[in-house]
Amino acid sequence: MRKGSARGGGKKGDSKGKDKAGTIPRRPIPNLPEKSDPKFTLEQILSSKKEGSANFYLSISEDTKVCDMMSPILALYQCGVPARYGGEGGYPSGEIAAILRATTDDVDLQIPDKIKTAIAACFAKDESSPNEFAFEYIWCASQISDILKPKDGGSVNLVHHAWVYKDIQPGQRRQCQMPMGVFNMGDENKWAGRLEVKNPASKGGRDASHDKCTPQRVSVHAAKRNKWVMCCSPNNAKIYFDLKNPLIAFWSAAIDRDAEKPRILVQFNWMFTQRITASTYSLLQKASTLKELLDGMVITPFS
Repeated sequence: MRKGSARGGGKKGDSKGKDKAGTIPRRPIPNLPEKSDPKFTLEQILSSKKEGSANFYLSISEDTKVCDMMSPILALYQCGVPARYGGEGGYPSGEIAAILRATTDDVDLQIPDKIKTAIAACFAKDESSPNEFAFEYIWCASQISDILKPKDGGSVNLVHHAWVYKDIQPGQRRQCQMPMGVFNMGDENKWAGRLEVKNPASKGGRDASHDKCTPQRVSVHAAKRNKWVMCCSPNNAKIYFDLKNPLIAFWSAAIDRDAEKPRILVQFNWMFTQRITASTYSLLQKASTLKELLDGMVITPFS
């Protein structure tokens, strides 16, 4: 899998793309996007065939393929990508072993109430606000062992630059404040592979918030020495975990409120901190439908 080539960095105090006061302009807070009736039944979803014959990539949406979700400019998938700031190649990401994508237009998706509450808090509140809202769902399984620095403990960045700026072009400078947050599943007695809250938190609010969505700066710009090399910055949206756990599973949410029609991404993340086993790779390659993958996971659990 190709590693991200968009370079991390950016000149501190750079005011390009900001208003005269030096802050990123913000639009009025919009309303939650309304949910529509789904197109497909659960049976149809389970029988959907994946793309290609290698890793498990499947998009339920008829107008989107996972192969088209790789940004050719940033070399990152258009989702929340576990990556490490400042490494060789700038923002290197691990191998994305599986992506399942769907929207509430495709299927009736249910997410934990605490995530719904956190997302709704980022939108305007009035009598017309819907109880259920439209969003994009992604399950992303990634192997991050190659980008970890064990001496620094378990830590990566959850990068959304390619998701926010799907139409970015070489040489452009674009940035925004994107609300995002992470959410552990269950409690520590039920699932050990959890994210940890760093204490004390890193300076400047760079850590991803837990159980709520708070603004994280997302900036894309050209490299100082080569305008055709695109950079992603800053070093934020950081998450922490115990490297002793081979699999870290958690939810995340990101909100693009500056889009003409506000966009919401709810993602279920599996991060393998160690090499994915041969049996797991075999399952990902042999399963041609979602049903076959789920059935295989019962017999050969991911490890």
